Amino acid sequence: MAPSSPQDLSRAFLRVMARRTHEWMRLARARLRAQGLSVAQLMVLRQLQYRGPCSVSDVAQALGVTRAAASQMLDRLVEQGLVARQEDPRDRRHKRLTLTAEGRAFLEGMMDAHRAWAEAVLNRLAAEEREALAQALAALERAVGASGAAGGTEPSPCGDRP
Repeated sequence: MAPSSPQDLSRAFLRVMARRTHEWMRLARARLRAQGLSVAQLMVLRQLQYRGPCSVSDVAQALGVTRAAASQMLDRLVEQGLVARQEDPRDRRHKRLTLTAEGRAFLEGMMDAHRAWAEAVLNRLAAEEREALAQALAALERAVGASGAAGGTEPSPCGDRP
C-alpha cells in the first residue's frame, strides 16, 4: 500500500528525490566534465541566467565563496566564451557579468538533457499513472506557493537587494 500520512509521504518523496537527483547529477557532471566545467561553475551560469547581469561580489555572495574564488571561476567561464565582462553603465569602475549566446546555448543543452532524462523516466509510467502524477504535482505546486515553502520566491535581480 502506498504511503498516505504526511510523514510517510514526505519520507517517500524525499527518498525518490534523493535517488533521482543523484542519478541526474551523475549525468550532469559527465556533461560538465566534457565541457571542462565544475558544478560550481554551472551554479554561476544558472545565477546569471535567473538574476541577470551580476558583479563578481554578487556571484561570490550567492555561492558563499570569496571574491577571489568567484573571480577564478568566472575567469574560466569568460575564457570559454560562456560569460562576458562588460562595463557597468552606472559605474564604469565596475564590471557586470552576463551570459553570452554560447552560455545560454550551453544551459539550454543542459536543460534539454534534463528534460530527455525526465521524459524517459515518465515514459515508463502508464497513462493513468502520468495523469495521477500530473494532478499530484499541480497540488504540490499550489501547496508550495500557498505556504512559501522551499523558498517559494524567485531570486531577485543582482543589485536589487533591499
